[in-house]
Amino acid sequence: MTFTEDSTLLHLNLGPSQRTTLLHPLLSLFGRVNTYRYPEYIIQLLDNKLFDFVLVGDEGIAQDVHANVLERLVAFVRNGGTAIIAKDFPRYCQAEKMDNFFRKFDVSWRFALTSNDTKQLTLNTRCYMKPLVYVARFPVKYQTTVTVLKDVPMQENVYMSNVEEYREVHHATDCPLSGGALAKVGKGHIFFLGDLNMVEETAHILLCFCGADGWWFQWSVYSDSMFRSRIAKRNWEELLREGLNARLERELEDMPGPSSRLLAGLEIARLERELEDMPV
Repeated sequence: MTFTEDSTLLHLNLGPSQRTTLLHPLLSLFGRVNTYRYPEYIIQLLDNKLFDFVLVGDEGIAQDVHANVLERLVAFVRNGGTAIIAKDFPRYCQAEKMDNFFRKFDVSWRFALTSNDTKQLTLNTRCYMKPLVYVARFPVKYQTTVTVLKDVPMQENVYMSNVEEYREVHHATDCPLSGGALAKVGKGHIFFLGDLNMVEETAHILLCFCGADGWWFQWSVYSDSMFRSRIAKRNWEELLREGLNARLERELEDMPGPSSRLLAGLEIARLERELEDMPV
């Protein structure tokens, strides 16, 4: 898997339309990021392999109504594509739907539980990922709320998690549960990340998995000016506007009237001033 400044990411957003599609700004390091929620467009893009990586960003693709999209995604992966399962998929996908989703890819992974308490994920340096990317780029340990999987072979278990409440109930003594899993499917790969928070570590892991230089952007997260200057201003502006507009639309629906619209206008003006000051 090779990541360059021209690498492209297709973000599938087939879930509820009222849910925000905002991605972490670090993902703007891709040369092009496009979000699509219309099945007919997504099918055409997958069939023609117009993107290098596909991010399944919510549970919509696991619904029966989108079975044809899932079929095309499986074919995309088997023919050499890379599918990343993350973001709202582990948060909202029902256990049965998730299990059926994984069966389509002929992997053994199954839903175990979703923990709203912070859990520690530990990198498994013996996992299958090692020949694909430089594992040292990945965070060795980090804490997050997470959906974990069971029945994940050790060589496919990227981020191991010992969730005490699951072991107590099921008396499990086999392989650790998995908060991140990777499998080779045909000529391609499927990567699941159960992290429920799209934070710096999450975006860091996703970009490293795609082959980006982990050392550079791990450092740049802590250098705000460099972080903003290295990310394309156009993409950053689109992401900020998308998140702001989604929030403002919800507020306007709840508080109709001229006063709230004035506040919305002031907020947009403030954002525009910040964008003008950002280094290119």
